Amino acid sequence: MEILKIGSDSLKISLCTKETFEYNLNDLDNETVKNSFIRLFVKIRESISFNVTGEKVVAEIFTGKDGGCEIFISRVEVRENMYKERALEEPVKKPRRTVSIYAFEDLETVLMVSKRLKDINFCADSSLYYDERREKYYIMLDDISSKDLKYAFMNEYAKNIKNILGPTIKEHYKCICKKDAIKKLSSLY
Repeated sequence: MEILKIGSDSLKISLCTKETFEYNLNDLDNETVKNSFIRLFVKIRESISFNVTGEKVVAEIFTGKDGGCEIFISRVEVRENMYKERALEEPVKKPRRTVSIYAFEDLETVLMVSKRLKDINFCADSSLYYDERREKYYIMLDDISSKDLKYAFMNEYAKNIKNILGPTIKEHYKCICKKDAIKKLSSLY
């Protein structure tokens, strides 16, 4: 048996195959394991100054291919209102902003789709970029889902692009309209 003190509240115990069978840790029945750990803790207390009597502990057992095992034991501090306090401390998470990106072949289609989006009262932020090399237009629409049926018509006119490409588009393509692109473009159709 090898006992390694990791910190003031943690231990690592390595047992060979023979010791694993000696402490009945090959049979992971709850009552057997509990009795085995009582015997182990007595042995640990004799070997090093690590006493867990009357304390809450967490133990993780990792068995090896050879039949031996490693056991990690940690004392756990239990506070009375631990979960309630934690709930109050955590900040409220804002909902994650979704951006949908569509690639268009020509400006006329971009204008027509912008008009249709305005007609269905699209009012979130939008922007338009142009790839001069490929001669494609990219519309970025905030707070919509490509799975929302009222936007299904978009797939008839444009290709839905993965939103992880957004930063690349913003960095490498020419920005035609940075804010409220749908509002501005719809008035041109």
